[in-house]
Amino acid sequence: MKIKKTLAIIMAATLSVAAMTGCSEATTNYAKELANTSSWEATTSEATGTVSVDAKGEKNDVTFTATGYCSGENGYSEVKFNNTQGKIKIPDIKCYIEDGIAYINKSYYEANYTMNGQAVPEGLANIKEDYIGIDLGYDNDLMKTLTSKPDSIIELSKMIFGDNNDLDLPYSQNGREYTLNLDTDATVDLGVKAIKAASNNIEKINSTFNLKLTDEDMNNMKTAVNGDEFNSGISDIKAQFAGSNIYSKKIFSDNDYTADTNINIKVKDLMNMSISLNQKASKSEVKSIDFPTSKIKVTQAEFNKLVSKGNEKTNVQATAQEATSGLATAYNGK
Repeated sequence: MKIKKTLAIIMAATLSVAAMTGCSEATTNYAKELANTSSWEATTSEATGTVSVDAKGEKNDVTFTATGYCSGENGYSEVKFNNTQGKIKIPDIKCYIEDGIAYINKSYYEANYTMNGQAVPEGLANIKEDYIGIDLGYDNDLMKTLTSKPDSIIELSKMIFGDNNDLDLPYSQNGREYTLNLDTDATVDLGVKAIKAASNNIEKINSTFNLKLTDEDMNNMKTAVNGDEFNSGISDIKAQFAGSNIYSKKIFSDNDYTADTNINIKVKDLMNMSISLNQKASKSEVKSIDFPTSKIKVTQAEFNKLVSKGNEKTNVQATAQEATSGLATAYNGK
């Protein structure tokens, strides 16, 4: 779980602040726009999306809608899913963010099993509370400080990727409109750069975010990304995902912004996947939130035990739960 937690930080940083150091003017301006939205006292958001998968001739489409509100470290969101073919069943998610901890409705976790013909793990079933919060151990005050100003975002990038990284997301700017278009090669190259830079800077990441990685963990990461096997596999990855691309357009104003994203993933001889996401976030007035009183907070390790007790085949299920519940956490306002 420590390695998983580390990769989560690396990937989140790659997606959000990878371009803040040694970057183009357009990317610097984009960082400033993001920082301006962070200064809003409160934010409301809405999103619609579609995930389409064609795996060896079997097609499935999942649509979802999301709404959210956040103010500081508090907020709430709701995500609803629909599969037009009726083959994939994903329960709706209700999420409350309180002091930086995301509390997800227990019924969501339970329905992940019952809707797919599985028994609810004993540990999960025995929880009496209606909402479960997972404390990942992040320093929320630190993250808030590091993402509230343009210069702070740059410092966050340096903290994760090192002072001398050359990462840059090639945004094109037209006024307050920013577009990003990456083909397969550009996406893989950017990902490789980010993974190498972060892995070679892992000691600083470990101490800053209190990941509690051992020296062996960190040395293994460095050895892996700097080895011949890692480098030789890059061309294979590009060939395997040839034809994939990422497109994003964000338009900012003083009081709101919109974001349209299209991701096409092609895996040779396996599947085609397309993800379409349309978002809008607006500056809002601060309002009170009626947090659920029936809730429990656990660590990630404690949660893993809950979904494992009485059900030995829950690792994949738990991973799927984390992926979809992450959507709700993402829509707590921004």
